[in-house]
Amino acid sequence: MRGRWGLVPADCKKGRSDAKGLMIVSPTTITFYESVGQISDINSSSDDKLDAQFAFSGEGMNWNRDVTFQLRDGGETLLRTDADADESASSRFTYKRCSN
Repeated sequence: MRGRWGLVPADCKKGRSDAKGLMIVSPTTITFYESVGQISDINSSSDDKLDAQFAFSGEGMNWNRDVTFQLRDGGETLLRTDADADESASSRFTYKRCSN
């Protein structure tokens, strides 16, 4: 799951200052356009799925969120599901692996 992921192909173009759909996954953090999430607890994990709690910061705010990542298509697609704090709703995002 490590690497650069884009919601649209333009997000993967290096040097773009407007790549708002770019997500960078490292061993302990996920980085977005204006926020960073640090793993605070791992609920479950496998080779193709991670369910974890993240402590986020960005734009002068801090918040916690459960995030699930699921690899698909031989590791070329990453589905991200964010659970709201009250877990009554969730949001899904589909990323494609950046090749550059």
